[in-house]
Amino acid sequence: ALNRGAEEIDLFGVLGGRWDHSLANVLLPARPAYAAARIQAPGEEQSLYWLRPGRLLELSGRPGRSVSLLPLGGEARAVATSGLRFPLDRQTLAHGDSRGMSNVMTGERATVRLEAGVLLAVGPPGGQQLADG
Repeated sequence: ALNRGAEEIDLFGVLGGRWDHSLANVLLPARPAYAAARIQAPGEEQSLYWLRPGRLLELSGRPGRSVSLLPLGGEARAVATSGLRFPLDRQTLAHGDSRGMSNVMTGERATVRLEAGVLLAVGPPGGQQLADG
């Protein structure tokens, strides 16, 4: 898709019955080769978003919806959120740390951005990644 000029990629069937395949599918979009694309795996209840520096993730949903942030492949630095019960203000999330798990939307909109690293955001469907201007 990237070789054909795609800037956005929606992945389907990422999670399934085999853990090894599911984990490989989640880790693959975090590779540097995919940095130029906005990648997500839309779902009915939750979606996956691979977030990189220079982008703003906007999530829409009802208050109380769960949002989890997981660093992939190293630290995610200067992570900043809004609209979540436990906001982050330019904080570092270490690889393998569960600190970004199970946050909660306080309103109908939440945002996530970071300055370095890659984050997997698990949140409500219908989110979008925008240029972080």
